[in-house]
Amino acid sequence: MKAQFAVVLLLALGFSACAKKQKAVMLNDAFTEQAVASSEGTAAAAAAEADERSTVERNPIYFDYNSSELSDASRNHLTKLAQAMNRDGAATVRIEGNTDARGSTEFNLALGERRASAARDYLKRLGVDSKRVSLVSYGEERPAVPGDDEAAWSRNRRDEFLLSK
Repeated sequence: MKAQFAVVLLLALGFSACAKKQKAVMLNDAFTEQAVASSEGTAAAAAAEADERSTVERNPIYFDYNSSELSDASRNHLTKLAQAMNRDGAATVRIEGNTDARGSTEFNLALGERRASAARDYLKRLGVDSKRVSLVSYGEERPAVPGDDEAAWSRNRRDEFLLSK
């Protein structure tokens, strides 16, 4: 009789332990599912932000020959950049001014600087703190497109934007 009672007691404790273990596993699974869903949401948000940033980085603004005047398309691009930066107070941007191969090295470095400054000044008017913007001029040293014709030159007269946190 004691043996039967011991078996019943062990079975009851076993079922109780199994139930507790199953409940713990279910809670753990629920927590894991929440964590996965949360990380997927975070990953999706990060991917969307990365897409937005990479779009800004991949899309330089272009200038006319011997000019640092911003076009309407350039202002639209800079407006999107300013909106992204105003949403993310930690973001900084480096504006890289570039020119085509015509002109002296000194002239092209100065023109690249004026182009980068024009973009910075526009961002500042849109509420971006100028402390979050740095400038560099490469002049003609970093052509985007090789060649000595207008098609190549027009792609090399540009500002590029490198965002970071």
